[in-house]
Amino acid sequence: MKNIIICFALLFVVGCGDGISWIPDSRIETEEERKCVEKIQTELLKHIPTTLSGHDQDWDDVISTTDRVAVNTCCKVRLYEFENKFFGRTGYTGKMKEIK
Repeated sequence: MKNIIICFALLFVVGCGDGISWIPDSRIETEEERKCVEKIQTELLKHIPTTLSGHDQDWDDVISTTDRVAVNTCCKVRLYEFENKFFGRTGYTGKMKEIK
C-alpha cells in the first residue's frame, strides 16, 4: 500500500508529461550533408575486410556504425521536437530548430 501511495505521489509531482521536448540530434537535412555522408560511408566501407568473423550481425554492426560516424561527422546538431505523452516520448513531430 505504501508503494502505491509513493507512486501516485511521484506521478503527481512529476506530472503526466503532456507537452513537447526538444532533443538535440544529428540528422541529414541538406543535400550537402547527404553528399558528405555518402562520401564518408563509401570511404569507410572501402577499408572494411571482405570477410568478417562471427555472425551476420557483424555486417549490420559495421553498416550502422559507419552510418552513425558519417552522420555525426557531416551533419550539424539541431533540435528536434518530440511529443511527450503519459509515459515517455510518442514521436517526432516533424519540427526542427537550428542551434545558433
